[in-house]
Amino acid sequence: MKQRKKIAIVGGNKQALGLLPLLEKDPTVQVKLIVEPNKDAMIYKLDELGFRLAQKYDIRICSEWKDLLSEDGLGIIIDASSDPQARAFLEKQEFKSVEIISALSARLLWEYKGKEEEKIPEGGSRYSKLLTSLNEIVEAVNLTTDRKQVTSLILKVAIESTGADNGSLMLLDPMENVLKVEVAMGIPAEVIPSIRCKLGEGVAGKVALEGKPLLLSGKADDSVFKILREREEIKSALCVPLTINGSTVGVLNLNNLKSIDGFTGEDLSFISKLAAFDAEILLKSQEYQVLKENAQTFVIWKELNQILNSQDPLDERLSRVCKTISEHFQKSVCSIYLFDKNTKELALKATSLRNFTASDHYRILLDEGIDGWAAKEQEVVILKEHPSLDSKAKKAFMSIPLVSEGQITGVMNIQVISPRGLAEDEESLLREIGWNLSDTVKSAQKEDSANLRATKIEAINEAGINILSIIDLNKLMELIPPSAAMIMDADGCILRLREKGGEMKIRSTYSMWEEEIRDKIMELDKEISSEAEQTKGPVHILDLREKKGYERFGRVVKSVIALPVMGNGIVQGVLSIYDKIPKGSFHATSFGDEDMEIFKKFVLYVEKALVNARGSDQSRIFLNYDKLTGLPNETAFHKEIENEINRSKRYKRGFILLTLCWSYQKPGIEQYDVEMRNNILIEVCDILKEKIREYDTLARTGPLKFSILFPESIEQIRDLSIRLIRAIRKKKKQPGSALSAVELNFKLGYALYPEDGADLDTILHQANRLRLGSRN
Repeated sequence: MKQRKKIAIVGGNKQALGLLPLLEKDPTVQVKLIVEPNKDAMIYKLDELGFRLAQKYDIRICSEWKDLLSEDGLGIIIDASSDPQARAFLEKQEFKSVEIISALSARLLWEYKGKEEEKIPEGGSRYSKLLTSLNEIVEAVNLTTDRKQVTSLILKVAIESTGADNGSLMLLDPMENVLKVEVAMGIPAEVIPSIRCKLGEGVAGKVALEGKPLLLSGKADDSVFKILREREEIKSALCVPLTINGSTVGVLNLNNLKSIDGFTGEDLSFISKLAAFDAEILLKSQEYQVLKENAQTFVIWKELNQILNSQDPLDERLSRVCKTISEHFQKSVCSIYLFDKNTKELALKATSLRNFTASDHYRILLDEGIDGWAAKEQEVVILKEHPSLDSKAKKAFMSIPLVSEGQITGVMNIQVISPRGLAEDEESLLREIGWNLSDTVKSAQKEDSANLRATKIEAINEAGINILSIIDLNKLMELIPPSAAMIMDADGCILRLREKGGEMKIRSTYSMWEEEIRDKIMELDKEISSEAEQTKGPVHILDLREKKGYERFGRVVKSVIALPVMGNGIVQGVLSIYDKIPKGSFHATSFGDEDMEIFKKFVLYVEKALVNARGSDQSRIFLNYDKLTGLPNETAFHKEIENEINRSKRYKRGFILLTLCWSYQKPGIEQYDVEMRNNILIEVCDILKEKIREYDTLARTGPLKFSILFPESIEQIRDLSIRLIRAIRKKKKQPGSALSAVELNFKLGYALYPEDGADLDTILHQANRLRLGSRN
């Protein structure tokens, strides 16, 4: 007597336990083991089904997966478990020779087997009863979720019923217009992915193209079938089309490797009817897939609508949109760029990539890369893997311009890696998301812009009232740059005012610039203010890298606005702001037209405030400035030192205070010749002005004494002193110089902040210690 094949069932659910009566009727198999971690629940389910496990069946019930290893000679394992650990356990090497099938496949196989063994009515076809039985089975199972298992069963029935040696079910890929294997039997697994058949080529391709079934006995005619690869081992074949609503969607192939008379006309008729079963399964599966996709689309739209219609900040909404899309399209990355109309750039605002923050600086220009091109042309771009690459993980990239009222507002892109890549229905879904997102972005940007404008105008009015109330010119000048920078989100601000001699001099600054950057910006500001002064109009540069004549500053500063400060129709000064850094960002962007309009309002307040302060401060000018040289006097200079001490404390930086005392003598001339002294004073003053930086402060603090304040100087004091003395010596050698006819004696003192003191008196005391000397 032939030994019965041993079966184990993994999972004690109703689907699995419902197989027991079918398996018990088959004398060729025997259930030896049921593995279910929750044995009590399984027994309860048996009661519900009205079953009892009689002792005569000798079925063991176990609760651990490892008990499968204790059963020798297992032939089949029916996997009815949904536990991933069970699936992983069944992949062990010990089960390589065991046939593992699902509960549905087991049901189909044993129901088919039971029906097949029923007697055929007298005069009936050997296939008629089988077709009826298959119809009952197919109607009873869930075709929508288990398509591949059912089609595999039908292929198995076709092969076993006709005596074929192998066979396959091929489906038409509408994107590539080629037939690909869906299920196969008797064909090596490693060969299946490479089997591809164009319409009209080979036997399968001809049948798919013409939609007619074919019985082939003997070798296929190359001239008829356009054979690409000889299959000498095939003696006869059946090939029938799978048709849905008049269109061929695939073919069913059977091959006989033994005889040219392996198949008959009855076999062809039977297989054609089996193919109709397969077509019905595919149709129902497609209908289910459409319903499933519609349901998924409804879910994602519902979630996206909630996100887009919320009152959260736009960046937060965009981030949630990216994550929602990424979760819907598994193994995908979604990113959203918004268009900056000032810089003409696309800035990355949200992405499903991990570890991204809004402060990260990712920008691309229009027409730069795929996203830039899509934005500029306002066209969707879709890139897909080449059809010749039969990859299980298909790649696709889609870039969707966000366009509202005919204007580009941004770009959304998605990168997808999945078994089917990006289907047409998914492309349509993403396009619709892009359309809705465009309007949301446009509306949010308008609202944000209006709110920001209102906030800035309110801040300007408040700051304007504040500066109009200040009558101390020095305090006013100190207040203007930080007020402008904070209102305009600027990285720095410089105020220049016209001196008595007509020169535009820096009177106040506000920034966090390092020394090297500061020097470069001061050089730039000199050119910018000169342009504003000459044109009596605004200077607005979006990107210095692209502005002719200013390209060399492009690595230091991105954008600038400079406005002339007018008084009585004359340019009295220039106020400049550099690099817009929006709140929450660490990267510079460009000032736009709206920034210009807002800044103009602030400068109007500045002009009025300066008129008020100068009117009330006129008497102080005489008290604080030297009439001969126009330099700050000792009183004004001490105030400047106090201000610099406060700034240095705040920003934790240092400065140098240098004192230069001198005397002169010439044989035969009175020491106190006023005219000669004044000429020498003016000449030394001019030399020192030329050799110091624009934001250094030179003052006349005594009859023959100059003092210089060097903020944030990196120059060594000895080098600094030598450089100034050499400049005076050089001038002395020039013919016509007031210095050429006299002998000069210099003594220099200095103080370093904070090393030599942290208050005004201590620093002045140190600086007045004349430690260095020179004779010229």
